[in-house]
Amino acid sequence: MTWKPDRGLQVRMVATMGLIVCFAVAIPVTVWFIATQTARFVALFTGTTMTVVLVMGGLAGGLSALGFYCIERYANSDLTDYSDDEDADPVVADVPANVESRATKIASQLSVPRPDIECRSSNVPTAYTTGYSPESATIVVTTALLDALSPDELEAVLAHEFAHVRHRDFLVVTLASVPLRIALRVRRYADKHWALDAERGAHPLVGLFFAASFALSAAFSFVGRLLLALLSRYRELAADRGAVRITGNPGSLASALRTLYDATAARPPTDMRDAYDIPPERAIVPLSIATDAEAAASGSADSPWLATHPPLETRLERLHAAADGFEAGRSEN
Repeated sequence: MTWKPDRGLQVRMVATMGLIVCFAVAIPVTVWFIATQTARFVALFTGTTMTVVLVMGGLAGGLSALGFYCIERYANSDLTDYSDDEDADPVVADVPANVESRATKIASQLSVPRPDIECRSSNVPTAYTTGYSPESATIVVTTALLDALSPDELEAVLAHEFAHVRHRDFLVVTLASVPLRIALRVRRYADKHWALDAERGAHPLVGLFFAASFALSAAFSFVGRLLLALLSRYRELAADRGAVRITGNPGSLASALRTLYDATAARPPTDMRDAYDIPPERAIVPLSIATDAEAAASGSADSPWLATHPPLETRLERLHAAADGFEAGRSEN
């Protein structure tokens, strides 16, 4: 089939990449500015030079980071009471034959290399795409998704993910989500260690460190959500349109989206720990069941202008319009 590029999506991808580059440059520039101004202030009151202060500060910071890493990497968890369960690898299930065959069929339609298909045991019904190019892409589906959808709905979801592969947008989203992933990791660490250190009567400077960690998490989370908001909502609509072009069946995708939105919204938060292993910005429907740590890290997870996905109503309206177009085309023929 002939695939027409989505110019609106391409423009947003280029703009997002430009902002990512600006953010990557701004971090070292800001750090250097703060370091030099602090060194000038210290040198003024100690009677030494800025160079000496910067060298000493760099050595102290490097040794502190090395010590921190060694403690975190090699300390006995039985002594520290820090659990490593959240870093456990996800459980991978066998991919059903019908999923493999449908994926092969869609890849042939689009004339693209067939991505690897991975099925993860999870109670979160979702699908998403990872990788850096169509040749290295992997489409991940969960066992809950396979249980929730009919064969036609499953094919529509696979077509949606193949549209992401054809658009090559998942690489940009991966890069744009880096600040958000950093924010979430910092927030998780601070939440886990702060309470333990407070119980042990840690030094007040430790509290200052955690306050800085929370501030850093909030800043990175806000930047990450802005970057994703520029691209992610439009890319989901573009993938919906692509899925309709692949399957010619907008009704199946509309039904699948409605089922997945209802299923994720109905899950209690305590039932959604698996969502930690799923990149929410890449999931086919928003993980509105986001865990407490993620919601806290975002600070504005429910703000419409920072949402990673368009509302269900918007997606259904676009799909209904596509269905009307198909009906009009059939009647003319």
